[in-house]
Amino acid sequence: MRPRESAARIATVDKLLRGVTALAVIAWLGGCGAGSYGNDYPRDWPAPLPGAEGSTTCADLSGRYAVGDGVLAAVFDRPRGAEDHGIYWHTMQVVDEGAQGLTLVFLGSRLGSDPGEPPERRSSSLGSARCQDGWAKWRLARDAGEPLEREPDDHRAVDRYLLIARDADGNLIAQEVIERYETVSLWAPGGADVRVPFTGSLERRWSRWLATTEDAERSRANPLAEDASPRLQKLGRSLPPDVEILSRRADGDGHVLELRLSDIGKLTALQERLLESSDFGDAKLTLTRRLPGGGVVATLRIGQE
Repeated sequence: MRPRESAARIATVDKLLRGVTALAVIAWLGGCGAGSYGNDYPRDWPAPLPGAEGSTTCADLSGRYAVGDGVLAAVFDRPRGAEDHGIYWHTMQVVDEGAQGLTLVFLGSRLGSDPGEPPERRSSSLGSARCQDGWAKWRLARDAGEPLEREPDDHRAVDRYLLIARDADGNLIAQEVIERYETVSLWAPGGADVRVPFTGSLERRWSRWLATTEDAERSRANPLAEDASPRLQKLGRSLPPDVEILSRRADGDGHVLELRLSDIGKLTALQERLLESSDFGDAKLTLTRRLPGGGVVATLRIGQE
């Protein structure tokens, strides 16, 4: 092969490789457009209502929501001061203060209080959110919410954030976006890392807190608080309002109840609360089964009257 012909072929191959790499970068960046919500959005959920795509206007998050767990709790962190111990925070109101950002108002019932007592109230400032394609965006720590899974030989960098909006029914919805990619360090003032094509992957996890229209000034108590048994009344004032009593029966001088809770975190919190109390004898709480959507069923045995 002649030298000129060889050099020409090398130049052609190099141009093709650069073109393929550029297309790969464009395709990868396009596929990782986290402002969209793709085919993984839950089919039985109402449609999302973010702000206008490409604008600097975030989704309107104003509203009242039933406080839940999961990754949304990493952004909308409920009050955890010493004076808040023993309060079940059940409602959060988001108030848009304009340039001052968002104000969160939490409402809760102090465990053990009478059903007629007014709810506890706490306010905190969340500040302003960044916007991405009409969604409000918050960065997440790697240990926030559900732990990240990683293959032993996967050493790629991880970028993790939450995009939040409301849906057509007024619920608060969030897509947790997890991007993984290889980087190459380049020399530059202050250093620079560049993402490598073909190495990127994107994962989304969806979660929501439901909108609520309950009277904010009414105290909430578990229905068991109105039971005829004094012991069960006291138990009802210690149970979160949304714990459902599936079944109950007498067990000698004690009681056995089957409870349904919305997630494993609330089961753990209830177990700790019962251990701290001396009102229920030798209380034993046992996980019975897990339900689709993260709910759990547990058996609770409480001691003698």
